[in-house]
Amino acid sequence: FAKGKIIEIAEEICAGRIDRLPYRLGGKSACEYCKYRSVCRFDWQVNRYNVLSKFDSKEQVLEQMGGSDGE
Repeated sequence: FAKGKIIEIAEEICAGRIDRLPYRLGGKSACEYCKYRSVCRFDWQVNRYNVLSKFDSKEQVLEQMGGSDGE
């Protein structure tokens, strides 16, 4: 799964798609911890977050990944 995701992201970068899309999980955002916050052009009032879902179990994570059993 991870190898496939790396390839997918690399292809998007090579195609020029490098949008700022920080995550948001519940009430937390990656922006809170970013050392580039002062120069970043992400504006939460205009741009959108990549809203993540919280999982309660390993099974839910594996199901979201496409039913992978860790192989």
